[in-house]
Amino acid sequence: MIIIRIQGGIGNQMFEYASGCGIAKKTGQDLRFDLSGLNTAPGDTKRHYQLNIFNAPLKFASQEELKRFTLEKRFPKISALLKKIGMNIPSYVVEKNVNFNEKVFSFKGDVYLDGYWQSEKYFKHIEDDIKKSFTLKNQSSEQARELIKSAKKENSVAVQVRRRDYVTNPKTAVLHGALGPEYYQKAISYIQSRVNNPVFFVISDDPEWVRRNIKTYSEMIFPTVSDHDQMRIMKSCKHHIIANSSFGWWGAYLGSNPNKIVVAPQKWFAGLDCNIDDRLPQEWIKI
Repeated sequence: MIIIRIQGGIGNQMFEYASGCGIAKKTGQDLRFDLSGLNTAPGDTKRHYQLNIFNAPLKFASQEELKRFTLEKRFPKISALLKKIGMNIPSYVVEKNVNFNEKVFSFKGDVYLDGYWQSEKYFKHIEDDIKKSFTLKNQSSEQARELIKSAKKENSVAVQVRRRDYVTNPKTAVLHGALGPEYYQKAISYIQSRVNNPVFFVISDDPEWVRRNIKTYSEMIFPTVSDHDQMRIMKSCKHHIIANSSFGWWGAYLGSNPNKIVVAPQKWFAGLDCNIDDRLPQEWIKI
């Protein structure tokens, strides 16, 4: 059995679900999810469980199943010694860095996965199943439906600008860091050089900052809709400019335009070096 911890915001949870499914498929094991780790790290932005908005099938780990990993989690050295003498001890695996770890596909027996697992390489082999799982249950708002119609009609470009906790939360600001106007201006120029009459649908938690700092001669639309409908609008757009955010990553990844252009930041973390080739699909443009 594989149990994967659910943590972080909606985009992070989507990665955990998708990667858990991909790893379970590769290893031929049952999959369970653990919600007990939400909001346990000091200083993190408060989160709540959000995968229930999708038509994604999930099975949750019981307390009895979680107890099996207590020894490995609390006393790893003792657990390692017991494994050396042949005892079957369930493994508690903490993601050591943000790069793709191919070793997870060779795990056998009971394994608990604690991390974010943010690479399509974990679930590329079941890509179609994952995209089907991330269809939304509830109906979109009337405003969202009109915007989606427009996005499908125009040469639409979803522009995700995330600032909120990237600016106000000290821990998050140091790790991620909000992208500045320079990135967005370069990304917009790239799109304008390749797309005729683009219409930019700005998905942002700080639209006033965008209006003040990002300039373009193209039309800009600022949807004021729920997170669910923001995802729907991003998926409906033909092209994408994303922030260093898993929410924007999924909006672009789920977009159905076979000729979509996706522009993403080359520097994903402000305070951490990582292999961006693991984070972003090869065909996406890095700026």
